[in-house]
Amino acid sequence: DGCFQAVAATLDPQAAAGQLLLPVGLEALWLRQLPLPDALECRVALQPSAEPAFVRADLELRSGGAVIGWVRGFRLRRLPRQALDWLFPQAPGEADSAAELPPQSGWLVRAAWELLEEIAATSAESREAQPSGPEAPQLHWSDPDQPLEQALADLLALAQQGPPQLWLVLEGQGPLQEALAAFVRTAALEKPASRWFTLWLPQGARRQRLPIPWGRIAALAEQEPALAFDGQRLLRQRLLRLPPERFRFATGSFGMLESLVPAPLPPQGPAAGELELAVEATGLNFRDVLNALGLLRSYSRQLGLDAAAQVPFGGECVGRVVAVGEGVDPALLGQRLLAALAVGSLASHVVCRAELCVPLPESLTPEQGASLSTAFLTALYGLQTLAQLQPGESVLIHAAAGGVGQAALQVALRAGARVYATASGPKQARLLEQGCAAVFDSRSLEFEEPLLAATGGRGVDVVLNSLKGEWVDASFEALAPGGRFVELGKIEIWSRAEAEERRPDARYLPFDLLEVAAAEPLLVR
Repeated sequence: DGCFQAVAATLDPQAAAGQLLLPVGLEALWLRQLPLPDALECRVALQPSAEPAFVRADLELRSGGAVIGWVRGFRLRRLPRQALDWLFPQAPGEADSAAELPPQSGWLVRAAWELLEEIAATSAESREAQPSGPEAPQLHWSDPDQPLEQALADLLALAQQGPPQLWLVLEGQGPLQEALAAFVRTAALEKPASRWFTLWLPQGARRQRLPIPWGRIAALAEQEPALAFDGQRLLRQRLLRLPPERFRFATGSFGMLESLVPAPLPPQGPAAGELELAVEATGLNFRDVLNALGLLRSYSRQLGLDAAAQVPFGGECVGRVVAVGEGVDPALLGQRLLAALAVGSLASHVVCRAELCVPLPESLTPEQGASLSTAFLTALYGLQTLAQLQPGESVLIHAAAGGVGQAALQVALRAGARVYATASGPKQARLLEQGCAAVFDSRSLEFEEPLLAATGGRGVDVVLNSLKGEWVDASFEALAPGGRFVELGKIEIWSRAEAEERRPDARYLPFDLLEVAAAEPLLVR
């Protein structure tokens, strides 16, 4: 708290006069030791803020000249000093719906800071306006013409403020609505303490009175994360079991996930060296998401896949052998196998190379087995085969809480390396428990400086990169002289010429696991 007070000392005294500075959040916190020493040196660096009502700063904590911690994205809210004297009465509930409403901690769609500022600028009589406070609902009506980027920015601000409950009401169907709903689903996973709810309305419904009481909708929202009103009824989301016919998942249009639907799968006998599996469980990987969004179209064209419907989904699975090709042991029929790089496995059946299949260990369920091969093969090939990570070396693993990141963490620790990682805030403590020397924010470019400080200014021997854009530049800056940069990405990655021009001393190692398997299947096995 004393270090936070130092932020106010860096501000212009005249500009800060008549204001309160209220701490409202921070993006990332890292401490090398606990408890902290009694005496600390705090270095404050003010950062640009896109919102004039907020002050943003980074803090670095030092003891004896050494960095022992930092705070990134510390945010203070500017408020008028009159706010200390304000009292807000409790808002009474509506009598006709109170019986149906469960205990609530408030519905919030927009924080009340704007209301406070408006009150401060009015006369005393205006203080009798709409009651507010932490228990009262607050509404934000979005402009129908508002760009998607701005709408998502508003939702992100709400997520960072952490309201106890947020309702997103969407009208009609389309990419904008789908993007906002997807954001809410993601926020619900990352901030489970807040309750997120989506209500879909048909086009034009906001100009009509709903025939269903809001109290009923609110009660259902306690158990259902999303509801849709079709004009007469409220509909709940449920998973349906597909019919037993052969199928594969295909997309009719890039960029619209709703077009990803089951399509007929004609029988296809396995060729020599192949076998066919009846799929019991399949892994879903980031490549599948990129394919569905159409972000790998140029790569698909290189494989001869021009139409959206031709793009295969799924690349690993567990299933039972139902047919074998020439040269494959017939004794495998009926056995449960784990298949790596089984392209098109998001289907009822898939044909795959027999040499890339192994028996599923009895200790694993089909669901567990189907999610292992791509992550661990990627981590093993990248760190062990390409980078040749050695005991005592250091490695930076980006997105270490993800599937490949978790596999890479185990591979690196087994090799005796010192692991530094990036991840979002809620996942950082778990990574430290798993053995990481330090964890930095994966959503900020500011990991470079503390990483260099943690390595004595040298940087890391190996970077396992899955990020793009400016994160690549920052990662190269954090790479030690003569280091190895292993690139897992497919979008906006550097060419070897670009990497050599930037860091001629380093080895740049991009790879694609499918290409590796095609060239060296025995190595993958």
